[in-house]
Amino acid sequence: MLFLSGTRDDLAEAKLLEEVVNGLEDGRLEWLETANHAYAVLKRTRSNPEDVFTELAGHTLKFVESIL
Repeated sequence: MLFLSGTRDDLAEAKLLEEVVNGLEDGRLEWLETANHAYAVLKRTRSNPEDVFTELAGHTLKFVESIL
């Protein structure tokens, strides 16, 4: 299972989400820097210049490739 969560997601407690993912046999968690629950980002403080949806797609592609 792949989990994509923003570092500013108020609906996902980081510690709890990490515990759940770590408890899964094939779980993977990717944090999207400065993204909130709707993947809106803080452009001024985001160090990754990539669009958040491009970043999200990249993580998804790597995950799918790893299981195929």
